[in-house]
Amino acid sequence: MPGSYRDDPPSDDEDQRWAERFEDGERRIRRVWDGFLDFALQGNILEIAFGLILAAAFTSIINSLVSDILLPPLSVLFPLNKNLDEKFAVLKPGPNFDPANGGYPTIQLAQEDSAVVMAWGSFVNKVLNFLGLGVSLYALAGLYQYFSNVPNRRSAASTVQAGLMELRIDATSVLLPV
Repeated sequence: MPGSYRDDPPSDDEDQRWAERFEDGERRIRRVWDGFLDFALQGNILEIAFGLILAAAFTSIINSLVSDILLPPLSVLFPLNKNLDEKFAVLKPGPNFDPANGGYPTIQLAQEDSAVVMAWGSFVNKVLNFLGLGVSLYALAGLYQYFSNVPNRRSAASTVQAGLMELRIDATSVLLPV
C-alpha cells in the first residue's frame, strides 16, 4: 500500500530527534552510573560494610546472651513453668480446643488448630534482647570514647588564646585573628 508507514523512509528530522533522544538517554545513564561508582568506591564504604557485618554478629551474641543465659534463670525464679519465649495467651480457641486437658501445651499446636494467640513471651524476649543490645552498644561506645585518642571538641568561645580564635568547621581548624 503506497504511502503507508512502513513504506515511507524516515525523514532526516525524525532521525535527528531519535539521535538526540538516544544521546540524552545515554547521558542520563552515564550520570547515574558515575554517581553509583563515586558512591561505591568511596574509602568509607568498606568501613560501613565492615561495621554492619560486625553489628550483625554482635546482635546475635547479645540475643543469645539474653535468650540462653539470662532468661532461663528468670523462668526458674518466677513460676513460669516453661521458658519465657514459649509463653502465650489464647484469645480465641480453635475447633479442637479441650479445656479439660489444660488447653494447648505449645503455641505451635494452638496455631495449627487455628486458634488466635498472643505470643507475649516472645514479645518480652525481643524487648529484653533490644534492651540488652542497647545497653551493650552504649557501653561499647563509652569504652571507645574512653580509649580513643580523638581530643574532645571545644566550643569556639572557649578557645580564644594568644590573639587567635580557633574555629572548627567540619573537622578542620581555621585560625582567625581576633
